[in-house]
Amino acid sequence: MISFEKNALHTYRDVGEVYTEACGARFDNAVLRAIRFRAETDCHDTPVSEKTVYAFRRRIERTEGNIFILSAPTEAVSVVYIVVSPDIALPSLAVEKGELRIVCDGYPVVRGECAHGTEAALCRTWYRTLYTPQGLIAMSNTWGDRGGRDVVTEEFVRREIDCAERLGVDVVQVDDGWQRQPPNTFDEAGLRVFEGNFWDVREEVFPHGIGAITPYATAHGVETGLWFAPHSNGNFAHFDRDLAILKRAYEEWGFHYFKLDMLQLNTHAQCKRATELIEAIHAFGKDATVELDVTADKRLGYLAAAPFGTLFVENRYSAWSNYYPHATLRNLWRLAAYIPASKMQFELLNPTLFTDQYREDDPLRPALYDIDYLFASVMVSNPLFWMEMQRLPEREAERLRAILSVWRTWRDELVRADVSPIGEEPSGATLTGFSADTEEALHLILLREVTDRDTVTVELPQGLELPEVLATNTEAKLSTGEGRLSVTLSAPRSYAWIRLSRKS
Repeated sequence: MISFEKNALHTYRDVGEVYTEACGARFDNAVLRAIRFRAETDCHDTPVSEKTVYAFRRRIERTEGNIFILSAPTEAVSVVYIVVSPDIALPSLAVEKGELRIVCDGYPVVRGECAHGTEAALCRTWYRTLYTPQGLIAMSNTWGDRGGRDVVTEEFVRREIDCAERLGVDVVQVDDGWQRQPPNTFDEAGLRVFEGNFWDVREEVFPHGIGAITPYATAHGVETGLWFAPHSNGNFAHFDRDLAILKRAYEEWGFHYFKLDMLQLNTHAQCKRATELIEAIHAFGKDATVELDVTADKRLGYLAAAPFGTLFVENRYSAWSNYYPHATLRNLWRLAAYIPASKMQFELLNPTLFTDQYREDDPLRPALYDIDYLFASVMVSNPLFWMEMQRLPEREAERLRAILSVWRTWRDELVRADVSPIGEEPSGATLTGFSADTEEALHLILLREVTDRDTVTVELPQGLELPEVLATNTEAKLSTGEGRLSVTLSAPRSYAWIRLSRKS
């Protein structure tokens, strides 16, 4: 298990627009890896990209990114720089005449050193100094099947709560549709506005008030969440109104999970004001939390949002044929290298719906995957049931009940784990997965995509007991020897979740 002392990481604040550091000849032959995070996942499917730049004539050309890793063949350690900035900023690094310069737009720069090969682990360790998850949460959201405002009613939400209780889902979140108006009004600058009676509850669909669903949920062992879109233009001109609505939703209506959507942060002042709003929501109580949607527009993004709640990473819809299990897995796999998986929400959809939106000869279409495979592929994050659960056929519901029962048993261990991607980058045709390393055990989530290769081999640290298969959707054959575990999965689109406890 890789760990670093917190005092090995240094955060530099108030450095102005540019952070500088004299590096002398240390990096005359340096290699720079620049990692860039891109939010706005409604517009692209590449949330993480990486560029390699080699020093030439003792300089490194200006290169954009959010995390910069400098290494050299003659040095024993790498130096890592993390710029803690929102989407509006695009940091860059350059080296010229023995001076390193990072354009940081006045945002903090974190500096750390570590052994070669452990740079990503250092980034995850830094992130965990700011973010302590309450636990892994399985949440459903009413928007994923595109029923939208047309389906959200008190009775509909009650049925979702019933399904959540049967499946073992923790939270039912009511998305857009509970409020009086739809969010389709814009000002002359193209910014969304939420004026007048926008946030009044739709009495025709919630005749007893939206707060009536929370006691019902509590009686069924389920919690509730609510979608909300702060009015961010005019530097949050309705800040007090929006905060009052959210506080009422927390104190009177009983909602503790708030999905904040449609933020449009185009100035540094707006980013600061958004942070103040999030901090005020957390101040409602220890059980108040936020999910920060990063799917569109300029927002706090992956790094500036580090201290707050979870990240709602992407909208994918079978109804629009842009949900592919391997693509969701790939994005989690790439992000989890640098950001704790427990920080993020990733979706699984009902694979039996909208099958006509995909070609019948497409080997990667969702209908070909078992739904417990879909869950396993995202379960190191906070699994998002991006669906109307009441539309699940019994076969899929039973598979989910089974794996959710196991997941709830071990999730407290998983949330403490250092999760890292292993195997090949998911493409739909790879052997891939995750390692979740804790003081108590090593968890391996191994996935065979659509490939003829059937065996995954993992190097094991010393001091582990024999492996135990916690869940699988196929025949999984295990063999150990010479510090390795080999797992043969008998069919494509299969997974095995394996736990190896540490010897006492």
